[in-house]
Amino acid sequence: MAAAIILLAAVTGLVVWQARREPYLLVGWLWFAGTLFPVSGVMQAGWQGMADRFLYVPSIGLFVAFAFALRELKPIWDFRLMNFDLRFALALVLLAILSARTADQVRHWQDSITLWEHTRLVTPDNFYARFSYGAALLDAGRVAEAAEQFERAIELKPDHPFGHYELGIARREQGRLDEAVVSWSTALRLAPEYKQARLALAEAQIRRGE
Repeated sequence: MAAAIILLAAVTGLVVWQARREPYLLVGWLWFAGTLFPVSGVMQAGWQGMADRFLYVPSIGLFVAFAFALRELKPIWDFRLMNFDLRFALALVLLAILSARTADQVRHWQDSITLWEHTRLVTPDNFYARFSYGAALLDAGRVAEAAEQFERAIELKPDHPFGHYELGIARREQGRLDEAVVSWSTALRLAPEYKQARLALAEAQIRRGE
């Protein structure tokens, strides 16, 4: 955290210092920092610590600064070797790299299962990844696998009612109603206003004659 604050202050000081000579740096940085703030985790929204999926909006500011910076490097970009435009070659290389990275990432976005399975593999101790992977497995009818993911999610975050609720759903689908009741009761203890958990518990009590 301290390193991040120091870096933030250093970059801000640099672009302010260069504002008169290179105003595009200040504009791009203010766009980046200003739009990053709401999704940085300082202002909490939802379960996640930070909403880095929204980085595409702040990145516009960095691209603006980068584009204008390239203009300042015009003498370098105009360099030619045997009548071959260096800019064209660099553009082709950049496009090839980005295309390869895009193709690699697309493999993980086929459906919810592939997405959350990859997320779980790269961040195994992530509650949200485990929970979401379990939910995707449950929707696909892979109940036993889903229950395992919910159990791990609860181990990582035992005070989160959603994990207990979904584990209860999985247990019900497995015919383990008594265990499902325990899970839903725990979810209600953690979140007394959790309507879905209360309805699920009521239905289970009806089935048990209570």
